[in-house]
Amino acid sequence: MGKLDVLLLNAGVMKLLGCARTEAELHPGHELQFATNHLGHYLLTMLLYPLLCESKFGRIVSVSSEAAVFYAKSGRTMRTDDPHWTKASEWDSMMAYGQSKMANAMFAKELAERGKNKGITAVSLHPGVVATELSRHNVWWLSLIFACFRPLAFKTPMQGAQTSIYLCVCPELNNTEHKFNG
Repeated sequence: MGKLDVLLLNAGVMKLLGCARTEAELHPGHELQFATNHLGHYLLTMLLYPLLCESKFGRIVSVSSEAAVFYAKSGRTMRTDDPHWTKASEWDSMMAYGQSKMANAMFAKELAERGKNKGITAVSLHPGVVATELSRHNVWWLSLIFACFRPLAFKTPMQGAQTSIYLCVCPELNNTEHKFNG
């Protein structure tokens, strides 16, 4: 059947101030950030998990965000009754993004627990503020502000990828327990 040594989960989208709730095009009813940032990762991982189990040291690296910690510290919990923010009066783009990133970290923690006896290590990380197209759906004026500060305060994509790469290949992480600060 084959094996898979490393799975890096890094797809993402962020909608900030002034952005309306958007549904995933292929999955009506699913909020875009939660569908892209978590559900897609979940499905891909579950499909590939048997191949990771065949590896001597399978590794799952999930790119989360400091927004997960912000979400947790705001006193919020996962909206298990309405993860897709279908109630328009409750929509909060930043909180929806934070929830999707909290789901990444929680998923990594659960995968680490389940993978302990299978040789699978699962971790999540915050790469820092990286100059990518992640926030391409923001209102025009916020995108303009980001463009002005990118050269001064943001990591380049190459710099932002370094932690993910390290976590994918570092042998010291084999069979270590995931730590979550949320």
